[in-house]
Parts: sequence; structure tokens; C-alpha cells
Amino acid sequence: MATRKLNEDDALVIRAYADGNMNCNTAAKLSHFSKTAIYDHLDKVHILTGKNPRNFYELQELLKMFEKGDS
Repeated sequence: MATRKLNEDDALVIRAYADGNMNCNTAAKLSHFSKTAIYDHLDKVHILTGKNPRNFYELQELLKMFEKGDS
């Protein structure tokens, strides 16, 4: 089984999701990903980190993690 890691696209989606007030449609417009891709990235981040980006407080933790480069 291949190891999956968070990448720059995941960070971009998380930032767009936060900047778009946790709205997938807005995040899709900001990041130029499809809405389906936004959902996929949010799910991937949740699975790999255990933090749910759909939860405001956990989204804040993820943003701090990406800011520090801990991904």
C-alpha cells in the first residue's frame, strides 16, 4: 500500500476553504479546483491528519499546521 501524504494542493484547498468561509463552492472558485475535488481533498486531509477541516476549530489547527510546514 502506498503511503499518502499531504501535498501543496491539499494546503491550497484548506486555505481556499477557510478563505471561502468554509463553503465548498467558494473554495472551488478560489482554488480553481472542482467542487468534487474540494470534497476529496477535505476527506483526504481528515483521513491523514485525524482533523476534520469541516469543523471550525480543527480547521484552525490545520491552518497552523500548514503555516508551520508540519504537513
